[in-house]
Amino acid sequence: MDERVLTYGDRAVDDTADAVLDDRALELGGPGGGRKKRPTKKKPSGVVVVIVAGGFPGYASEKDEIADMGANRWLPHTEDFKETAGPGFWEATNVSYFLGAINKQTKTIARVVFIGHGSPTGLGLSGKRDGSVTRFTEKLDADALDENQDTIRQLAAKLHPDATIDLVCCDVGLGQSFIKRMANSFGRCVRAFQGAVYWEHPLNETKTAIANRGRTSSDNRSFKKGYAHLAYSVTVCPEPSPQLAP
Repeated sequence: MDERVLTYGDRAVDDTADAVLDDRALELGGPGGGRKKRPTKKKPSGVVVVIVAGGFPGYASEKDEIADMGANRWLPHTEDFKETAGPGFWEATNVSYFLGAINKQTKTIARVVFIGHGSPTGLGLSGKRDGSVTRFTEKLDADALDENQDTIRQLAAKLHPDATIDLVCCDVGLGQSFIKRMANSFGRCVRAFQGAVYWEHPLNETKTAIANRGRTSSDNRSFKKGYAHLAYSVTVCPEPSPQLAP
């Protein structure tokens, strides 16, 4: 029988905002007080661009990785992010590769998904383990957004007006400072997590090998392969552009 080995992340995610939105999908309507379904906004058409953090090397051996799991100091790495993404992803080890993945698209983009490490100040694209902590050596932060704003403005034209940028990484929505900057920079709504994203790794029967990678959860309870099931805890949209006085 497989053994479930947890996890990455130590804080539960507050997904009450999504629950409230779900409850509001039904509203009172008509003289009889019946309930009618609120019209659902049509999803934007186009391609989904999945970008994984490509600069986080794995462990020297699976034995070492399993030992870190048992000691509760395991951290996900690029191989985990790839397995979570599934087929058809782009790797980004630095900001140029991140923006390049968007630039290479020839069709309208409906959604950009980033899977990797995060912090309240930005996205980790490369780094290394330091005990139970990951140190970023390359990241997309507010400074990088400012430095590349001209390029980002051009890339934003490739995104559908209703496209979202979804950040599958820990803590990046905490305080909302960075995701507000990112939403304003790209001119699109950003969905993120204010707490942890969790990974689990079932082991084989002999507990000597990882049987399955890429299983995630936003509540540390319901794990599934991939990222489509995750409940984002915060959504931030770009601020309206200031209007010039007549």
